[in-house]
Amino acid sequence: MKMKTVRFLPLVAALTFLGGCQTAQETNAEIDKGVHAPKRAIDMSKGVETDSNIGQINAALSMIKADSDGQAPATIEEAKKAVKVPDSMWIDAATGKPLEYDPATGTVRK
Repeated sequence: MKMKTVRFLPLVAALTFLGGCQTAQETNAEIDKGVHAPKRAIDMSKGVETDSNIGQINAALSMIKADSDGQAPATIEEAKKAVKVPDSMWIDAATGKPLEYDPATGTVRK
């Protein structure tokens, strides 16, 4: 029985690291709440997806600004037309809320 526990500990440690918990107490609290590693992994992937979308949109907006003498689109609607990416990329996958557009800087954020 101890052999199984020893083999299981590295898996728990890896899942804790990948799950984003900062401390053992946070990990235990997540487990106590019934949050399992697969669900946590799915939740984390949504954050990665949104971060990737933000990076792609901001890169496109940067190119648009460079082509128009530093002028960013004035509204999010103009930015969406200029960037030409699917509407789903303008939504935070983790929260379902739309990304925020700052016309002064010509960037999006959560």
